[in-house]
Amino acid sequence: MKLARLFPASAVLPQTQERNFIRQSTYVAHLGEQDAFFDKLAPQVDHLTNLVWIADGARWIWDWIGQYYPDSEQILDFYHAKERLCGFALEAFPDQPLRKEWIEQQAELLLEDQAEVVLTSISLMSLKGKAAQLQKSICGYYRNNLKRMRYKTFRQKGL
Repeated sequence: MKLARLFPASAVLPQTQERNFIRQSTYVAHLGEQDAFFDKLAPQVDHLTNLVWIADGARWIWDWIGQYYPDSEQILDFYHAKERLCGFALEAFPDQPLRKEWIEQQAELLLEDQAEVVLTSISLMSLKGKAAQLQKSICGYYRNNLKRMRYKTFRQKGL
């Protein structure tokens, strides 16, 4: 299943300091291959300007956006960035209180445009087994998405 939610910036209303409410949006969905999904999505966005894309780290999404909308803003969804962090930490830090503290520290760094610091910290850890496999995976994921992980900058721009 592929799903896109489209809405203009004017549809975003502040709900609290941390959350917004989107009062109107359009959904494009497709069960099947990505090319057919893009065939449905493109006519909905081709006429738009100042596009901002928020998505997970799937390369096929970013490749398509880069090819057809190279001037658009690209943001890796923070939930997905943190989800990877938590999955890695579960294996790297068996001690739950230490793990929780480490995740909170790294998430704060991500929110302060310090993804490179998080990436370097993770890459320098000496790990074995499944933790080492997850280390390699998260490092690749973060490395591929660094330009999309400038969360402080994006917030400052109102994105």
